Amino acid sequence: MGGIKGGFYQKVTTTYKYSSTVRCTLLKKHKVKKGQNPTSIAKKYGASVKELMKDNKIKNPRRLQIGTILTVKKPIPCSK
Repeated sequence: MGGIKGGFYQKVTTTYKYSSTVRCTLLKKHKVKKGQNPTSIAKKYGASVKELMKDNKIKNPRRLQIGTILTVKKPIPCSK
């Protein structure tokens, strides 16, 4: 398929002044294929384009090369 099998589970808690937010993600590796761009890759995993570009230090999406391995944060339900 489109990604490399496996991944790492990450649970992030963000604390604000009066509340906290828990967000769980699965860190996946993705190998860029011909015709893919940050938007299509993020959509495939249900991830944020902005976060994908920031996490992988992509400044110019037009310069993304085939074969590049990207880390994608795929949102998943948090287990208790």
